[in-house]
Amino acid sequence: MKTTPDEPVQEILTGVKQLTKAGARDIEAVIDEIKEAIEKMPDQLKSQTTVKAEFIDSFVFEMADKFSRIRRIDALASAPKPSDVPLSSTPEAMLNDLLDARALLSYKVLQGEIPFVQLEAPSYGHLEGSWLRRVKQLLAYFIWEIRVKHNQSGSASGDFFEAAKVIRGWLLERPRADLGGFERVKSYLQQRYLGSDGRLDHTKAETKALIGNKAYRIWQNTGETNPDLNWSRAKLYVTMFYESIVGAVIDDNKRKTATLLKAFEFSKSPDNGYVIINAFEAALAINFLNKAVLAELKNKPSSFDFSFVPVNDWPDDLVKVRFKNDEGEEGEFRYEKNNGQIIYDGEMTEDQCRSLQVSLVREHHRIALDQLLSLSRRKPLDEMFL
Repeated sequence: MKTTPDEPVQEILTGVKQLTKAGARDIEAVIDEIKEAIEKMPDQLKSQTTVKAEFIDSFVFEMADKFSRIRRIDALASAPKPSDVPLSSTPEAMLNDLLDARALLSYKVLQGEIPFVQLEAPSYGHLEGSWLRRVKQLLAYFIWEIRVKHNQSGSASGDFFEAAKVIRGWLLERPRADLGGFERVKSYLQQRYLGSDGRLDHTKAETKALIGNKAYRIWQNTGETNPDLNWSRAKLYVTMFYESIVGAVIDDNKRKTATLLKAFEFSKSPDNGYVIINAFEAALAINFLNKAVLAELKNKPSSFDFSFVPVNDWPDDLVKVRFKNDEGEEGEFRYEKNNGQIIYDGEMTEDQCRSLQVSLVREHHRIALDQLLSLSRRKPLDEMFL
């Protein structure tokens, strides 16, 4: 399967369809091997209360090898001369095979066929290394297969959006997993990303790598050449998700759950297009968030009227400002030094944002206020949940 994270959806799905219809018996045989391996998996897992990391590694590398074989067979079949095809794969092509294999694993985990709560922590890396968008592309292919089999009309973009709808359904409707399984996740998050106070620990190499990977992804998807801006956006998403997930799960905290949903919207909304949600984050939300709280938030837009953006410093003369809009509704801007956050309670207007920016000299302060404005105006839109 020849896909890269940032190809247009139409091109990706068209490429996959052409591959499966290439007519090469060898390609069909490898596809059958992949399907057979997937079908055998539930039987292999029946006797396992914990899915060993070695089992997951073996599955991923086996699938990556099969995707590599499909790619090379396809290249040989389409080349004017077999000698035109290089004997060895490029590092980029091999990485692409691994990403396809991780997307397949992530799909099986999000679908629930491989229970997330049974995974050992070392397997989380495969999910962290798979963008949710790529998983949607894979699911869209499966939807296309079913549609063609039943002679149903449709489109590549329609298949993709149907895949997104299916995944949102898993988030909103699937019964919550046993919270005992979250303890392993909590330990993993605390070890890699969080400090003893529950906030991001920016001294940890894993935290820096997490933000850096998402910042690079934002650059790929938006073309924004300002590295500080890309880093700031990635840091905001990571802060919103990772500083909220524990409280949202263990305490059923509505504000933290709302912050998680805002993080998802911040990632995938059309006006941003950052697309930086990974399969690990999606798995945590699908398996562990309180479904009743999600339903309440979905039906109560006012529950989103709280926003924050991390800022390490802030001018001492601008720590609290109260506003009233034309409808008489009040809002409050404040800076919480202990938490390192600027916060807005309510829905900020552009005029309010600009009035605050007049007093600011540093560019990163202005950027932070722009992000706060954007977040404060987001509501729980159904299509933005994952």
